[in-house]
Amino acid sequence: MKAIAASAREPERAAANVMRTGVAVSAAGLAAGLVLFIAGRPTAELVLAIGIVTLVTMPVVNVLAILAGEIRRREWPFVAATGVVIAMLVLMLFWDAT
Repeated sequence: MKAIAASAREPERAAANVMRTGVAVSAAGLAAGLVLFIAGRPTAELVLAIGIVTLVTMPVVNVLAILAGEIRRREWPFVAATGVVIAMLVLMLFWDAT
């Protein structure tokens, strides 16, 4: 019984690790960009942009990590639901609201 419960939490742990790592990388990029900006370096804007882009893409990466875990566990209803979420994210990315 404990093995089933542990394997049920595995995708959530993997997604949490992905988010934790991504936020740490983003924070490091933003901090480095801020230091470079204060120092007057021309690469500051690029480093800040990388930090921001990393932070913005983390929800998509999280959904993809959850999708991979659900596929591995063969939880097809959850795979379908996650696929719908990914489709909505892609549509919002390319939808021209103007």
